[in-house]
Amino acid sequence: MTVEELVSTCFDELQISQRFVPYVRRAEEAGFPQLAKLFRALVASETARDALLRDGLTHHADLTDNYFVCPRCGLIFHFDHPAQCPVND
Repeated sequence: MTVEELVSTCFDELQISQRFVPYVRRAEEAGFPQLAKLFRALVASETARDALLRDGLTHHADLTDNYFVCPRCGLIFHFDHPAQCPVND
């Protein structure tokens, strides 16, 4: 199995970008059109993030660097962690 196949299989099985899809209809049926719109935006956001993550995993699979996960925002950094959270500074 190649790196690309492993990453693709993982994301296809998890279907992360599609986890909010059922809630669009539920929100509409419950009379919450703005919430349905927000769920649609989450689907679009997760779809874009999914593509970035797939690409990043594929391109970084052979690196031997250490990784740091920011406990505040969840961003992943390779090498050293930043002095402060870039999102929640």
